Amino acid sequence: MENSEKGTPTEFGLKILQKLYPKIAPRAAQIQPHQTLLEEEKFSQQEIDYIIKKIPIGKTPGYDGIDNIIVKTGKEEQNIKSYRPISLLPTLGKLLEKLLLQRFNFQLNTNKLQYPLQYGFREEKSADDALLHGTSLLE
Repeated sequence: MENSEKGTPTEFGLKILQKLYPKIAPRAAQIQPHQTLLEEEKFSQQEIDYIIKKIPIGKTPGYDGIDNIIVKTGKEEQNIKSYRPISLLPTLGKLLEKLLLQRFNFQLNTNKLQYPLQYGFREEKSADDALLHGTSLLE
């Protein structure tokens, strides 16, 4: 592809896929436009404030913006390839993730869509609860 070609990002992506995988890449006619089934409400200021208060302090670079860069063990400090930067997800990304998780869990709980015996990845459930349930079945 040349820089002078015009098109949408989707069209460029399809052209790249077709050049890389000519036998299996989808054609533009095969791509269906994304349809939104439900429109979610905007996040309220109350939701955002609640999540911000729960974000742990001291887990990101300081106010100076300097990232934490660690020298790999046994490597020369003068060689740039000897360093391993610690990449942290931006705060806005963390905020959005927690807001979406809160909404998702609310919908699952409200509509009783979670399996009652699922103990992992649930609030107020733990491996201890799973063990207690398992031992009660054995008794």
